[in-house]
Amino acid sequence: MPERANNKTIMCSVLFLDIPNYSRMSVSGQIELKERFNAYLSSVISRVPLADRIILDTGDGAAINFLGDVEDALKVALALDGYLHTADPEIEPRLSLRMGINLGPVRLTRDINGQPNIVGDGINVAQRIMAFADIGQILVSRSYHDAVSRLTPEYAGMLHYLGTRTDKHVREHEVYALVSEGRAVPQRSVVGQPGIFHTVLHFWNALADTLDARVDRMVRNLQQAGVMQRIAYAGVILAPLILILAVVWKYWLPLAGPAQSAGTHAVAESPSLEAPEESKWYKGVLDSGHSGGAAHIIVQCAKGSEVFVDGSNKGKLERGNLKVEIAAGLEHTVIITSPEGGVNSQTIKLAAGQTRYLSPKGCK
Repeated sequence: MPERANNKTIMCSVLFLDIPNYSRMSVSGQIELKERFNAYLSSVISRVPLADRIILDTGDGAAINFLGDVEDALKVALALDGYLHTADPEIEPRLSLRMGINLGPVRLTRDINGQPNIVGDGINVAQRIMAFADIGQILVSRSYHDAVSRLTPEYAGMLHYLGTRTDKHVREHEVYALVSEGRAVPQRSVVGQPGIFHTVLHFWNALADTLDARVDRMVRNLQQAGVMQRIAYAGVILAPLILILAVVWKYWLPLAGPAQSAGTHAVAESPSLEAPEESKWYKGVLDSGHSGGAAHIIVQCAKGSEVFVDGSNKGKLERGNLKVEIAAGLEHTVIITSPEGGVNSQTIKLAAGQTRYLSPKGCK
């Protein structure tokens, strides 16, 4: 077992492989395909150092976790794909694969036999990305695309954006297709007339990318600014809002007032205040006065669930809840894994003195 697999959480790239229609085959057919699959995989994976990989047998495929270079997953996927295309075409049944690659957090541990094992959101997302692929297709997640496309222009040119896909847990994933030499470039599916709709969609995507870049730049500038600069930024943002509120107060409220008082027997009703829409799965916020100090989250889930904040393991739930201290005023990624294998992720930002209860869907 690699020295790094010592029961800790790291970021790594994961290649998830699946043999389509494997369960529908006869036992002899399954054995023959799995033997050929193992032989091909052993041949291409030998180029990656043993200490930089952990292979999990999934029955109808495999999950390969790369602990070294992020591009190793891409190289192995391309090599294995090339192997399948150059294999003897007369061999039946033909071996085909679906592949998915993701970059995300995983936990290195050992299974019941003391062998290397990996769990976590990184491998779960890789499996879901693979599930979106057609037979013979290689798909990668947004996180893996962002990492590998910056290594060389060649890698960037091989990845083509296909849009978003929603898994069975109603979680959206941005998906890219890996296109090697000799493969047709996949097209994004559009509904209705492809002409004007495709043009509008392309314009909207370009506009969204531009706005995202500007927002990111503003956030970075604000984080690096001094006290006076932050006050100036706040004034620029608040001034239009104050002006809009003044216009509404002066012109709209006087018109709305008489209409509400019309009728001699009208009974004034207090407007019902809608409860703020909850984020994905937090129950509420207990405000302790914002008197300073750290913020806290209290996770309520099944016994044995584990809590990760920004990739760091904060402990395991023993009595159904766990209180975790987080830095106030900053965004934190909270991941909760249940004993049944469910993984929930949420971005949390609290002010000093706030406490938030988190109870993911599926928690008992």
